[in-house]
Formats: sequence, C-alpha cells, structure tokens
Amino acid sequence: TVCATGEWKITTDAPWLSFSKRSGEGDGQTREQIVVTAARNTSSARQASFHLSAGGKTLVVNCEQEEGRPFAFGAIGLSASLQVGTSVAGIMLNIPYEYGYKGMKLTLHTAFSGEGSEGLTAEDQSFTLDTDKGMLSVPLGGKPVKSGSLVITVSTDQAEIAPVVLNTTVNDRIILEQHFDLCIYGGDFVAGKPGNMPVWVKDENGKNIPPTPLGELQPRTPNHDDGSNDLFSTMAHSYLVSKGLDSWEGTKVYERPGYVKIGTGSAVGKIATPTFAALGTENIDVAVSLKVAEWPDEQGGKLVISVEGSGTASLSTYAYLHKKAKSGSEWEEVKFTIQGASGDTRLVFTTKGNKRFAIDDLIVSVK
Repeated sequence: TVCATGEWKITTDAPWLSFSKRSGEGDGQTREQIVVTAARNTSSARQASFHLSAGGKTLVVNCEQEEGRPFAFGAIGLSASLQVGTSVAGIMLNIPYEYGYKGMKLTLHTAFSGEGSEGLTAEDQSFTLDTDKGMLSVPLGGKPVKSGSLVITVSTDQAEIAPVVLNTTVNDRIILEQHFDLCIYGGDFVAGKPGNMPVWVKDENGKNIPPTPLGELQPRTPNHDDGSNDLFSTMAHSYLVSKGLDSWEGTKVYERPGYVKIGTGSAVGKIATPTFAALGTENIDVAVSLKVAEWPDEQGGKLVISVEGSGTASLSTYAYLHKKAKSGSEWEEVKFTIQGASGDTRLVFTTKGNKRFAIDDLIVSVK
C-alpha cells in the first residue's frame, strides 16, 4: 500500500517482478494498493528487490521465490492398439503432465513418422489447464495404411517445453487384446498410489459381487491391498464378465487399477489367456507384446511364458529389470513371437524366483 505526498515510483532490475502500477502522485491521505506479481519460476530459488521512492526517501523491499519446476509431460500412451485398415475413430492419445498451473494455455501438435504412419492424422488441440497435473487427450483420425513401427511426437507452441515421443506399432491383424481397463479397484503398487474397493456381498452361489447400490468404498493401500479377492476362485462369473475376463483363467489373480496382480506374499500364481479362436484352423506366426511389473520389494525373478496347444514361443522366460524398493515399481515391455499358432493356442504366464508380478496391455497380432 502506497500513501505519499507528491510523486512516487517503483523501480527494479528483476524481470520476473511486475507491478499493477509503477508510479503515481499522492495527496498524503489516500492509500493506494499496488499488486506485486512474481512470474512462475521454473528453475532454482531466486532473490530480487524493488525500490519504492517518494518524498526524497527510498524503501527497499526484498523478495524471494522458492525453487520451481518446469512444466513436463509424462509417458504418453494410446487408449487402444492400432490395426492396419481399421479406422482409429475413438482412439485417444493420452498425455499426462505435471508442474502446470491453473489457467495455463498451450497448444499441442502431433506428428507421425515411421512405417505405420501413413493414413494417420491428428489436429492441433488447444487446452487451458485447470490443475497443476493431469491428463490431456488428443483424438486420432484416419486409418493406418501399412503395418509397422510408428513414432508419435507431441510438441507444444512453447519452446521451453520438451517434446515427448511414443514408439508403438501398427499391427497387421489383432487376434487378442487385453488392457484391463475395466479393472478399477485396489491400490496401485506400480505407481505407489492408494485406491479403493467395494464392500463385497455374496450372490446365490456364494461368490463375491459388488452391492447394489455400490455404497461407500473402502480405502486400499498401494502395496498391501488388492481390489478384489482371487478373481477366478471367489468372484462371481458376472463380475468376471463385467471386467472382460470371463474367458480367462488363473490362480491367485487379483484386480488392481488398470491391470491384474498375480501371486501373493506366500504363493506363486498364474494367469492364462483365452485361446486364439480367431485363427481357426490356421497355423500362423503371431507377435505378442505385453507389459510386466515385479512386486516392489522383490527382485531377481523371471516371467515364465508357456504355450498351451499349437505353437512354439521364441521366449520362455524374461528376467525382470526391477530393483527391490520400499514402494513403487515400473512397467517393462516384453515382446516375443509364437511360431505355428492356431485356434487352440493360448498363453500362460507365471513367475519364478519371486512371488508376485503384474501384467497389462497384452496384444497378440499376426506378424
């Protein structure tokens, strides 16, 4: 607040400080409020000062701003896989961000390159952020003309924000796909975030189902609390249908948000896919990709891959790269092929050398 007789002015050498008014003339009685604004800091802590001069005197005001973090994108992903000759209408490119601020404006530009890029489009999208972290989604357009590797690069209209890149694939023909997006309950042990779960009730067969109405959800911690009981031994068939898992099988398989966890602290579990019925009587080579994560406080384990029915897998084990931690893990991508797969082929995943692991984003496609 400035109350001066005669002229007054504010001066500073700090470019990151601004003022609602920098000079004026007072009557000695009126108090005038001046708003001082510090620009958003994206680096180390900084200090500055400004001078208020009036009536032959100068008041020095010191300012200090805490360390800031630059706006950044996280790991981007697609809401569904891409298949040659199939429209991508409804598929979103999801881009997480952090260290933004409410009211921040930016425009995203999406570029495609690689063998699978032909036929794909995405219009520039402008956003005004509501929160400091969240998710931005860009709709894809067109129809892939060729299969193969695809590189998606997202940049902004602000030069200081680093672009982010997604390396993915346009598939020839998808035989089986499961992203576990219908699984929403449980703590997220990979990201180290809490979750929730209904209070289960029993159906007429003594199996667990959610109550109707759903009621209050109970909190679940990241490391200790699953989002279901054992899916294939205690949950109702109707519940498995609601999760898109009615054709799957397994033991000691538990719901987590966006994926499933297999195994407990005392026993190893396993999970089996449906058969590749879409292949019929064909014998054909297929490509398999999935993401796996080892339990936070375990290390040295291996994913064990088995083929039941026709075909031979190019990979039988995958050694997790994860290092033991108190909380949090990381997704690791596993890719292999099955030679001579057919309609009776299915995959079984378990683990060795540790007890617990998770899987997500399984895609089986014709090579």
